[in-house]
Formats: sequence, structure tokens, C-alpha cells
Amino acid sequence: MATSKNQKFTEEELNSLKEVRSTFQELSYKLGQLEIQRLGLEEDKANTVKVLEETIVKEKQVAKDLMSKYGKGTIDIDSGEFIPSA
Repeated sequence: MATSKNQKFTEEELNSLKEVRSTFQELSYKLGQLEIQRLGLEEDKANTVKVLEETIVKEKQVAKDLMSKYGKGTIDIDSGEFIPSA
């Protein structure tokens, strides 16, 4: 039922269109914000993984140094004691 004459929407139709447009704009904004947060989280994760890898390397070096100095055994970090293996 298309006509070649310009027609005005009803107030209800116009309100429905405005509501859809407004919701779309809000969701687009929210998706953009979420994407920015995701990128920040990915960067934080990459930095955390890097520090974890560095800590693992350091842990291995400390263990190697202590084993060279004290031999095989158990470390009680709370008491600061080394307990040699039998």
C-alpha cells in the first residue's frame, strides 16, 4: 500500500522508531565500551603472564642456587630452615 505522496507517521509509530534508534545507539556505545575494556584486560593478562614466566625462571634459579649451596632437602620458608634429605 505504498503511495507516492509524503505522509506523516503517527505519534505512536514515530515514538517506536525513536525508541529503536535510541536503544541501538545505547547498545552501540555499550559494545564500544566493552571492547575497550576487553583490550585493556588482554593487555593486563599479557603483562601478568610475562611476570609469571619471569617468576618461574627466577624460582628455578633460586632453587638451583640453594641446591648448590645446601644440597638436596626441604625448605621451610616459615621458619627459614633447610632440612637435608636423609
